[in-house]
Amino acid sequence: MRRQVYIVDDDQQVRQSTCFLLRSHDYQCRTFANGEAFLVEMDRLEPGCVLLDIYMPGSSGLDVQTDLARRADDLPVVAMSGHADAELARAALDRGAMEVLEKPFAEESLLAALESCFAKLEAAG
Repeated sequence: MRRQVYIVDDDQQVRQSTCFLLRSHDYQCRTFANGEAFLVEMDRLEPGCVLLDIYMPGSSGLDVQTDLARRADDLPVVAMSGHADAELARAALDRGAMEVLEKPFAEESLLAALESCFAKLEAAG
């Protein structure tokens, strides 16, 4: 299985640095600058995991998660936030995020979260 990761974040530097890091660990990356761009392409994407920023202009990460649930899409999501907010983290988990990472996150935390996502994808077959 290709280890495809979709990075949805309005911060270009976060998208670029995270993609660079993941490629060095043999992940494939595709980036999206906002939730709307991701949702437009979603039906054409191969199975993979989503790194999703919670705070974005337009469709927030929570909005994207709600849309994914409405579509009954089972792409595993790791939510990311630059703001420590327990209530927001709980909302992301309640909408199906497998984990919430606070930016800047440790490389090991990101890789562990993605491995959990890919294990879920493989189990779903």
